[in-house]
Amino acid sequence: MFDHKITTILDAFEDDLSETIKQSELPFLGHYPDVTYKTLKVLIVPKIRESKYPLQFFLQSLRKWPATFATYLDYYVADGYGSSGTIAVYPYIEKALHCSLSIQNKEDLWSGFRAACLCLGLSVSPRRSGSNYMVAEYLRQSGVPLNFLDELVSKMIKHADDVGLPDDNDPVAINHWRQGLLHQIRYLSKPVQKAIAADDDGYYVRLFVAAGAGQLQKCGKCSELEKRLIAALVSHAGDKKIRSKSMVIPKILFRDEQLGVELPQGESSQWRIEVDGKYEQYPGFLEARFIPLNAELPIKVDVVDLNGTAATSAELWEDQRNNRFLVFSENGAFVERGQLGQNEVIHLEPGEYDLLLRFEPTGFADELECLSDDPVLYVYRLSLDPAQTFELMRGPAKVKFRSDTKPALVWDAQKYRGIQGDELYASAGLSLDIKIPEELFFDETVKYILVLRYGTNEEPVEIPIKTDSGLARINIEEHCLGWLPGLARLLVELKREGFRRAESRSSIYLWNGLEQVTNRVLFQCSKLPACNNLLDSECDNVKVDPIGRIVTFKNPDQRLFRMVFQATEKHKQPFTWSVPGVFQQILKYHEHGMSEEPVKKGATLAITTRSRDVLEIFSTSNGSLQLGTFSKYVDFDRVGRTRIPLAGLVDYLRPGADTLLFCDCESQISDNLLRLVSPHHILDFNAELHGDKVILRFSTKDEMELISLNIRDMITGLKKELTISCNLTEVQGEEGFLLWLSSQHTSQNICEYELQFYLENWPDGAWIITFEGQIGKRWGRFSNTRNDHFAIGIPVVSNRIDRLARESWRYISVLSKEQGF
Repeated sequence: MFDHKITTILDAFEDDLSETIKQSELPFLGHYPDVTYKTLKVLIVPKIRESKYPLQFFLQSLRKWPATFATYLDYYVADGYGSSGTIAVYPYIEKALHCSLSIQNKEDLWSGFRAACLCLGLSVSPRRSGSNYMVAEYLRQSGVPLNFLDELVSKMIKHADDVGLPDDNDPVAINHWRQGLLHQIRYLSKPVQKAIAADDDGYYVRLFVAAGAGQLQKCGKCSELEKRLIAALVSHAGDKKIRSKSMVIPKILFRDEQLGVELPQGESSQWRIEVDGKYEQYPGFLEARFIPLNAELPIKVDVVDLNGTAATSAELWEDQRNNRFLVFSENGAFVERGQLGQNEVIHLEPGEYDLLLRFEPTGFADELECLSDDPVLYVYRLSLDPAQTFELMRGPAKVKFRSDTKPALVWDAQKYRGIQGDELYASAGLSLDIKIPEELFFDETVKYILVLRYGTNEEPVEIPIKTDSGLARINIEEHCLGWLPGLARLLVELKREGFRRAESRSSIYLWNGLEQVTNRVLFQCSKLPACNNLLDSECDNVKVDPIGRIVTFKNPDQRLFRMVFQATEKHKQPFTWSVPGVFQQILKYHEHGMSEEPVKKGATLAITTRSRDVLEIFSTSNGSLQLGTFSKYVDFDRVGRTRIPLAGLVDYLRPGADTLLFCDCESQISDNLLRLVSPHHILDFNAELHGDKVILRFSTKDEMELISLNIRDMITGLKKELTISCNLTEVQGEEGFLLWLSSQHTSQNICEYELQFYLENWPDGAWIITFEGQIGKRWGRFSNTRNDHFAIGIPVVSNRIDRLARESWRYISVLSKEQGF
């Protein structure tokens, strides 16, 4: 080992470097250039060369002086990889150790290097298996090579000009901005691309935002990385600050059981959404809004602001094969795509996910939700704890998911979503569940704290954490009492005790002082928001009751009411809610756009399997939507609205089951929303009178399996429903309503039908008869190409057509032939 003199030098060096790392937010070893590498090399290299077993010597030294020797090793990786750009980092590692490495040697070295980084509180790679996972650790610690920083800053400035900047207290927005930056830097060197891709905590983005706002320059003491970043900013942007406009990046989402695009708020935008070569245009609105995609299995989606430069794109379904799946985060953001049988493990952060599947996996029948039979689509809700492994299988084919080895922060509270998708949390009952992987508790000295940052004016609150097997639950509500009432963003940061860098961050919109929400319209508060927080002049249809401490709607005749909060000094956050009741509208998709058409309860609507229209339902009560065998429970308290593609309801239509109902879960009262009809096109339709019977002849292109008749007496209101089959040997019917149906195929492959009504036992009455048929297991109304419905009238007196009605019958028969009625 080292002599006393060198040992003393290394001890002092280790203490200084360890303390520097603890008090810095720099997450990667490659950004601690204050280390005198030449001094290190003079001290360390000769001893490694002299050693008979250099790897063992290095690992022993790494355990004793983790900061010093991890920095020494990373210097060789960062210097070599930053120069060559190849992924072959082991030549540089072997150069540092002066020995070659076997597979087991590489495993031992990676394990020791990772342990040293954990001990130092650095950000380690969440991956512990898979392809190149050991190489990924070394490259992660290298960070962005400083000689490429100028090019990176140039691209970041361009990205900020295009889409604006995220707020530092919004980790989701920071990550979304970073994903967009990866597209901007796709032509920069591989070391830069890999460093930004590995920066899952968004350190470089946060640093750029702080430098652009002039915050780094004010703090005085800066690291080498910060100094170079500031210099690059001045070089490209001069003395002016980076434009801090609100971030306007559209998002590809899975929301309300639909794939779609969330267009960000901003009335100056004109958005174009292109799906597989077909596009539609939408104007910008005051608040964000969700636009469902107009394709069943979209392959590629491109979104661009025609009045600006904001854009996004995503490749979704690779093809229409039934082994594909898509992964979406808890907030609906597109994360990954994959297929059964793939060798690559799907790596995800701990949390909740929606898996959109083209197949029914084995063993999850009770946990699946079927979205569509054609094409087949299922949704599976996946929950992953830190370092957890999960498998999906269908027969022998399977795919593996593995969550990252990093802490998870899970909110538990009353959560309310406005109809445009934005969510807020009530302070009453607010708590946070913390899950920390066992690996991070590498010795008994490791302890954690939670830092709360509410808004921009409140002082941070530090809470010591006591864990049980890595789990802890923190009561956040009790800390809200000292904060100002109203809505602002609450950021929580999980930190090692004594360290400045946060290991995990999460934020929500918190309405401090909100106790509960009744029927989604009565916002009961312990303290009302201040007038400079809830902006009365910008709210719409909002009433504040200062005595009852309630915020609610003003006019019940309006369908919506909108609250607007001053969430930060520069950002206003709207939330839109429905007034009491159930409201519905049809979203109609045209060639290059979409329109919204209100529809009254009880209205009749024709739908087809090719329909692109979507039914949007708003309600202030939770309940189930029902149509025949279709039943879907909707938690309107959570989601505010739901959307149902009308084409997906066609398969549930049956004779006597054609009304979409909403059943309130509390009152159990059902409300008729819509009567739905699906047409079957009839090629020819003709009725003739023959003595004591009526013969109806019609034809169809496809064979009809069953026919349902709805028979109604216009005088007494008596109703009768009959279902009959073709070519039976006996007359069908009951209670005097006797019929016989026959069919044949023509040479033109047309199906011709003859339906005979035997009136000899029919009750007297003015009978109107409508028809539905089953073709290919789908029921539909008899209709012509204009979607007019076919029906016949039979006035019966004493088992015959009434004598006075015969002239009318002849006239109607002539019209039927001439006009196609």
